[in-house]
Amino acid sequence: MANIVDYLRWRGDVPFEADPLNTVDSLVLAELSYMPFGGIVPESLDPPILLRDAAAMVLSSPAADGLKEDKLSLLRALAEAPRFGDLPMGAFSAQSDAAHELQFAAVSFRLPGPIWFAAFRGTDGTLVGWKEDFNMAFLYRTPGQLRAAAYLEKWFQKGTEPVIAAGHSKGGNFAVSSAVFCSEEMQRKILRVYTFDGPGFREEVTAMPAYKAILPRVVSVLPEGSIIGLLLENDIPPQYVVSTGKGVWQHDPFTWQVERNRLVPCPELRRSSELLDSTLTKWLRQLSDAERESFVESLYDIATAPEQPTLHDLGENKMKSAAAFLKAAVSLPPEQQKSLADALRKLAASGKSTLEGELQRRPEKDKDTDPDTGKAIKSSS
Repeated sequence: MANIVDYLRWRGDVPFEADPLNTVDSLVLAELSYMPFGGIVPESLDPPILLRDAAAMVLSSPAADGLKEDKLSLLRALAEAPRFGDLPMGAFSAQSDAAHELQFAAVSFRLPGPIWFAAFRGTDGTLVGWKEDFNMAFLYRTPGQLRAAAYLEKWFQKGTEPVIAAGHSKGGNFAVSSAVFCSEEMQRKILRVYTFDGPGFREEVTAMPAYKAILPRVVSVLPEGSIIGLLLENDIPPQYVVSTGKGVWQHDPFTWQVERNRLVPCPELRRSSELLDSTLTKWLRQLSDAERESFVESLYDIATAPEQPTLHDLGENKMKSAAAFLKAAVSLPPEQQKSLADALRKLAASGKSTLEGELQRRPEKDKDTDPDTGKAIKSSS
């Protein structure tokens, strides 16, 4: 099994002139948007910094201590890969504004051609970052989506070079948003858009002429067990790829498998992901915008309550985290508690409806088997 780090070690010496930009390259550059480039990569395009120099500076900075091993391995491989090392990069931008519920970051690279490649960061793990994700369920346009379009306009609207926009997770949504909400003049310069397991949009957006105009240039890549990339409405036919991750961890691009210069394709989405998508879609369609907003605000109030655990703590001590969440939930105002309970009841009903439909669809002999593996489901009795 191989991932994007292995790809850099295998083919990092192959110049773009010999093997043009591919989907794996685009995933690598999109992943770089998560790196702590503040104070290292210039905030403008001129003068730029070479990617190998920026990678080396991050690795030798205190910020490296906060990076997981997979990201450190990626930076080390990039610093030694001529294919990427000489790429000029700049226009690094990062903002986090809790008051306006905004979390945004982007960085750009100049590819041979020349072609500009704008990479948008996904959710960074902060609460405000997750809050903006959830806001997409009831807001027509979020501050981050508008910031993405403004980013393209600021740096590339006056130029003549074509532009590629890309991002993973919320960054993929931002990449598509940048192409939808920018001016017609800017949209004409967009060569391609990559969204890697990025969520979709509200129906108002998918009905826009600008959205329909950019669709032929959008490449959507989802892991075979995608969850995030199935949220909300999406008219982009996806490419499914093999992942070694389990459940929601398939969202991690480092679990996506690579073969030569391509992501290993998977013929279809896992049935478990289809069922979860069906459940969430039914649930959201039952909720008005006001109910969606109330639900999101309640979750955020719980998550930001005093003595609430950090996102890291949630995975370290599940029992303590659950107790803290329950304590915060019962402290909500009665009206907010009722709204939250109503939404959760509708979610449970949607899950029950989906499960009943699946059991009716499947032959009797298959009803006690896992929909993904085909193996027998052990009885809890």
